[in-house]
Amino acid sequence: RQHLAAALTLVQTGLRQGLDVTILAPGQVPPEAGAEGPGTELDPAAEAALRLAAEHMMAGRLALAADAYALALQQKHVRRDPRARALAGADLGDILRQLGRVDEAIATLRDALQAAREAQDEWLECAVQLNLGIALHVKGAWAESRGCLERALALAEHAREPATRGRALLALGNVHRDSGEHALAASLYRQVDQLCRTFPDPALEGAAAQALGNLYFRQRQWSEAEPCFQRALTIGQQTRDADLQGIALHMLGNIYRRLGRLEAARQALTGAVALAGARPSETALAGRLNDLAVVEQALGRLPEARTHYQQAAETYRRLGLAHPDIAGCLENLGVLRVRAGEVRQGRDDMLQASAMDNAMIAQAFALASEEARLEFLARAEDRSRGVLAVG
Repeated sequence: RQHLAAALTLVQTGLRQGLDVTILAPGQVPPEAGAEGPGTELDPAAEAALRLAAEHMMAGRLALAADAYALALQQKHVRRDPRARALAGADLGDILRQLGRVDEAIATLRDALQAAREAQDEWLECAVQLNLGIALHVKGAWAESRGCLERALALAEHAREPATRGRALLALGNVHRDSGEHALAASLYRQVDQLCRTFPDPALEGAAAQALGNLYFRQRQWSEAEPCFQRALTIGQQTRDADLQGIALHMLGNIYRRLGRLEAARQALTGAVALAGARPSETALAGRLNDLAVVEQALGRLPEARTHYQQAAETYRRLGLAHPDIAGCLENLGVLRVRAGEVRQGRDDMLQASAMDNAMIAQAFALASEEARLEFLARAEDRSRGVLAVG
């Protein structure tokens, strides 16, 4: 029997290239995928799981894709074939990390790494090390994350895989950024940009521009951050990437507000809201509505500000997020309601905001690192400057 590894390789390659991945016929894979003979039969249960995983991934249904990959990993011949196990585990681990199931992701990726080493496949080990390093970074295990990403980078350089090398550089930059090593992080992001000039990769180039812009933004270097997000916006427009365009416009709006260019900020944030509304991301929509309302408030456009604060507050409540912007949103909405004569509703909003502020201060001082605490409190302080006064 043909192992699942050949089909998994075919699906993963097609997904990376943006192709419409389909298995050519029931029970068959083309010999180019690595089959030992001219079209070898797959195990029916494994084939069904693989089909489901590919379809769900392409449609963005990550939870269902995770279930399908987990089902494929349960098939006995997949468990016995280290290459098949590593391929399925690499994708499943990355999906679990995106779903916020970080501990499960790390366990899955550790198993996949062991399988890749058993298979003596450096390309597979590189892919798994990259995904494991990213998951460990999310977990906060920065030293181990750095080790995985440095190994992935070395393997990518040995294999002359520029795209994987670029992703490893980007992920390593993120770890150094969160460790407070900002100069080193910036250097790594610029290396990604240089790599993309030799090996064009718009998605990677856009991610690097966004990462460098975020780094400058976190250091309140607004003028340095602006051209980074302008570059990200241009790449998003050229590639018709609505997500990248929306993120870049959102950040440009926040930069323009801090530079005192309020009308430019309003226009950028209006565009960001429109793009968020076209995508299934309520988290992005809530933040953009709130930031647009802050700018409208500063411009004296209080009716529009109230509408957008209210829309943001409704979205935040639906999501149940704990974030400094929620308290600021509710506080400003409460003030505007009091001014409009809706005293009871306004006071309720402001009391809820005060309770959130107290909880967030306690949370900030419970965070593991001084860097994280300072960033959290700086954000809360920054948003408090925009809070209206009753009167």
